[in-house]
Amino acid sequence: MTKQELFERNNKIINEVLKKIERTCPNSVDMVAIGGSFASGDYYDKSDLDIVIIRNNNDAINISKCFIMDDIGYDIYTQSWDDFIRMARYTDPYVTKLKQLDIIYTKDSDVIEKYKNLQADLNDNMNNDLLLKNNLSNLFSRVSKNYSDLLSGNTKKESYMSLGNFIENTENIIYLMNKKYIEHGVKTIPLDVINMKELPKNFINNYYKLFSCANENEISDAMTETYNSLEQYLIEQDIEIKIRTEFERRNFDKPDITSSDLTGTFEELYSNYYNKLKYAYENNDRFLSFRSLVNAQKFYDYFNYSFNINEIDIVSKYNPNDLKQNFNIFVNSLKEWKKLYDEKNKKIQIIDNPKEIYDNKNVFTTYLTETEKKFFNELDKEVDDSITVTKNIVSEPILEDLKKKKGLRN
Repeated sequence: MTKQELFERNNKIINEVLKKIERTCPNSVDMVAIGGSFASGDYYDKSDLDIVIIRNNNDAINISKCFIMDDIGYDIYTQSWDDFIRMARYTDPYVTKLKQLDIIYTKDSDVIEKYKNLQADLNDNMNNDLLLKNNLSNLFSRVSKNYSDLLSGNTKKESYMSLGNFIENTENIIYLMNKKYIEHGVKTIPLDVINMKELPKNFINNYYKLFSCANENEISDAMTETYNSLEQYLIEQDIEIKIRTEFERRNFDKPDITSSDLTGTFEELYSNYYNKLKYAYENNDRFLSFRSLVNAQKFYDYFNYSFNINEIDIVSKYNPNDLKQNFNIFVNSLKEWKKLYDEKNKKIQIIDNPKEIYDNKNVFTTYLTETEKKFFNELDKEVDDSITVTKNIVSEPILEDLKKKKGLRN
């Protein structure tokens, strides 16, 4: 898809969203903007459109929509001002929506003023050393909890999930220590990290070992080395060390999942992880492959925790030396999730035209359209191809590859 075609597609989607707002809740939406890769300039032909919709009441929630079009998943949802107030506190580096948005609609000038005030709060907080120390202390308590979870875990899945959470919270500490934010999305985090000025001793080598772990022993060794160096570094920076070791489990009678509970879940999974995992194996990006599997596992675990459904375990099958296999593991999990849709006679929202985004006539039909048949045939083909395709990946070091890619857009 050419750049011109990408922008034409995006404009059509945006127009449908704006028309839906005008028809159903014109007074409930304060702002509509473009975020993500199309705001930062780091898009590629499979980038989805990140539409940021700030609501002032819950009437606007019906704008939310997940769908698949042109093999790309889209996840349109609304956020409250409370979400942006939280971002302004700079408790983690995921504050891009307060740093870079292309605003395309605002209800009035007061909305712009409110948004700019939150931007100013964020900038002040990023340079507030006392607040930063408190936020870093809280983040390290999460790191210590992740490390404790590793020690108390009994399965390979639990080890990998502890590792995934550990990596994310450790990265958050590094960003805050350097007063930075994640400007270009998850894919560029390793590039950001190697360019940070403030880093614990031997951090880079330890960091890349984390997502190259092939078994529980490697996970334990890599996490222990990183944890010790990070703890020592924070002590030297006069950061209060908070240790959390509790491991909370809740037991309750779980309800059966309903058709309403499933709405948008397949589409959201596809939108968030399918093309990331495909990009990862095509570009030998071990970091993105692991992080995507972990985050998809969190999605499945949330539903398994909340509802009486079978567990889907993908992260324990992670292979740092075969990223194509990781992609196929995820594709197979999508097919398992599709069975829940089938059980509830629920239709996945696969569309050909932006005008169909808010057309819900066939939501609960069970037949497959030609577009859907093509879509699932392609999923089948991806997995079948993997039987004969083996991708050899150089295990160490991947740091040099990242250095070569420094400054290049995806």
